[in-house]
Amino acid sequence: MKNRYYKELKPWYLPYSANTNNSKPHDDDVLIFESRFESGNLKKAIQVDRTEYELVLKPDHNTKNYTQWFYFRINNMRK
Repeated sequence: MKNRYYKELKPWYLPYSANTNNSKPHDDDVLIFESRFESGNLKKAIQVDRTEYELVLKPDHNTKNYTQWFYFRINNMRK
């Protein structure tokens, strides 16, 4: 069951192909990260290079900035 508020959240980033009608689907190869759901712990995703991202995770609760797991979703992937 999805979070009932999830469908109301606006995406932080829309692919270029979603913003224009005349572009091809492969025009924008930026990955879309999402963790605005229960237990999602991705704080920030920074694109360093075309295929490289730096991910900043939220630390686990009741720890001294320790992160043992990751939980987020990625869209707009290519083979």
